[in-house]
Amino acid sequence: MRIGVLSDTHGALHPAIATSFTGVDEIFHLGDVGTQRILDELEAIAPVTAVSGNMDPPGLVAHLPESKVVTRANRRIVLLHGHRVRAAEPVELLRATRPDRPDLVLFGHTHEPLLEELEGVTFFNPGAAGKPRFRSRPTIGLLEITLTGMRLEHRALEGPFGSSVEERRR
Repeated sequence: MRIGVLSDTHGALHPAIATSFTGVDEIFHLGDVGTQRILDELEAIAPVTAVSGNMDPPGLVAHLPESKVVTRANRRIVLLHGHRVRAAEPVELLRATRPDRPDLVLFGHTHEPLLEELEGVTFFNPGAAGKPRFRSRPTIGLLEITLTGMRLEHRALEGPFGSSVEERRR
């Protein structure tokens, strides 16, 4: 099973996302989506499971949970943005998600890619997929789950940034 992982699009979808997520079975969006249009564009690639972030508008927040626990290939995965966890780093996230007994915690918010293991739990932040902020460059993640394990990787999104598929067609 291959899953595309992204966060912090803030209403803008990089044109390389469609290519980067070719062949994924599912997409996880970890909050700060920005607009429903972003979720619709991602749904054209693969089914989307999303959570809300601190910058999402009320209309979107009303339809997206703050966190979600999913099971894929017998792995418990917690999806959250991270803004409700004090520092949005593994030590704090471990404390906040321990009742969910996760194998993997996927989060965003910091705009910084991260892959770390702590007390048997893997923590992964794909970085920010939206327009560059805070001197970052757009990144996403790919998660591969097999019967024998998980593999996570970060990928930089190369090329010029467009704000949406619709605007690029104009």
